[in-house]
Amino acid sequence: MRHLIGFNIFVIAFVACGPQIARIGYDPGEGRDNADCNVKIMKYATIDTNLNEQIGMIEITDGKFSTNCDEDEILRLLIEEACKLGADIVNITNSKQPSNLSKCYQVTAIFFRHNLQSEKADSAISASTKP
Repeated sequence: MRHLIGFNIFVIAFVACGPQIARIGYDPGEGRDNADCNVKIMKYATIDTNLNEQIGMIEITDGKFSTNCDEDEILRLLIEEACKLGADIVNITNSKQPSNLSKCYQVTAIFFRHNLQSEKADSAISASTKP
């Protein structure tokens, strides 16, 4: 019985320390490491979907035993996820500041990548109209 209690404490202490992350529309394993990525974080922005393609969504919530989940850490995590996906924009669509009930900054965000097809089409059109 003591071993079972010790094991439960170990699991809570080391496994449940981070915030809960729900990835929607992508798998973290399908990303790539991009150390030179440049990600723009926006809040409640209207993103032009003709110029930007939605490539995934993330929900970060309190795991009830979470630590190290203040706003700076969550924003760092969003940038890391965006870089792995090759996203150019992270648009936070919902956020919740820490409170008495939860010590974590919680967000829902959508990842966007610039649509290179529309950029190429625009540049081809503008090039053909120039004298």
